[in-house]
Amino acid sequence: MSEALESISDGLLRSVQLWCDLAETPEYQQATMVMAYASMRTEVDTAGLFARLRQDGKTLLLPRIEPERIVAVKDADGWTTGGYGIKEPLGPSIDPQLIDLVIVPGLAFTLDGKRLGRGRGYYDAFLLEVRAPTIGVCFSEQILEDLPMEPHDTKLDRVMVA
Repeated sequence: MSEALESISDGLLRSVQLWCDLAETPEYQQATMVMAYASMRTEVDTAGLFARLRQDGKTLLLPRIEPERIVAVKDADGWTTGGYGIKEPLGPSIDPQLIDLVIVPGLAFTLDGKRLGRGRGYYDAFLLEVRAPTIGVCFSEQILEDLPMEPHDTKLDRVMVA
């Protein structure tokens, strides 16, 4: 999967289109507090999503990894680089029950909502705390016919493909 992601040359263009498609979904339109992620180089680029959320008057929340778990933090108090080299927001965490929509990254997905993450299980545990709809986002190269599911894995409500 890493090789496939490295070969994508039009990722930014495809990312922008995906965020336009997301904005048309009822999940996005009804949400006021949206949790997304700070994209890494080979992920669907979130800069366009962040701009869209600001334009639409929605509150952006981002994940921060604390010992063995993810917490949601408002994108307001600055940034730091987390233990895995990922940009993370500073500031207090918020109650996951307040989140209206969660946009989830991953390494691979199935169209029916199965997701392969990066092996730590942080998102799976976090999503159990959330009542909000969950949408996985990826490039078409990341779609597989099937993925194994373990008891701790959380299936997503929807997967959108760039």
